[in-house]
Amino acid sequence: MELSAKSLYVLFEKHKSTVNPFAAVCQCRHETSYQGKPWNSELCRKANNHAGLKQWAGWSGPVYAKSSWEQSPNGQKTERVSNFCSYPSVADFVANYAAKIERDYPLCAASADNFWGYFSGLFRGRLGSWATDLAYLDRMIEQALILGPLFFGDAWQSKCWNAFDFAVSSGRLLP
Repeated sequence: MELSAKSLYVLFEKHKSTVNPFAAVCQCRHETSYQGKPWNSELCRKANNHAGLKQWAGWSGPVYAKSSWEQSPNGQKTERVSNFCSYPSVADFVANYAAKIERDYPLCAASADNFWGYFSGLFRGRLGSWATDLAYLDRMIEQALILGPLFFGDAWQSKCWNAFDFAVSSGRLLP
């Protein structure tokens, strides 16, 4: 299967009780972008890893060692070799991503029905946060604006605003 936003969405829909498919596709599109092209990062191409998932307690499969940088909450960047999960297929990646969200990002799982709340949940996980700074939210919003017309058609702007209003009124957004 050739990877596209739509094909990835279909796979994420199987996990929609804990994963918001649209938000997950936005995140993966951002995480796999390299040289201005989505689905083009080294991890995507060589390890079927579409979200930069590092080896974690819930993963017992193969790993892909790669030099990468991490940013601490104070903004300091450190480069190191890390073990990332390596997947035999995109479907295996999606299943592991869903398991990690369910286990480590309860605010995302609780907002599986709202992509704005899901984005917010990336800032507070059980063991830390996926997103280390507000620029990550900017990147998720950018992806939502790019992908909105593809998924929601001509009504994409109103769907995005309605989802935002719901996230605000239901307390789904972290301060």
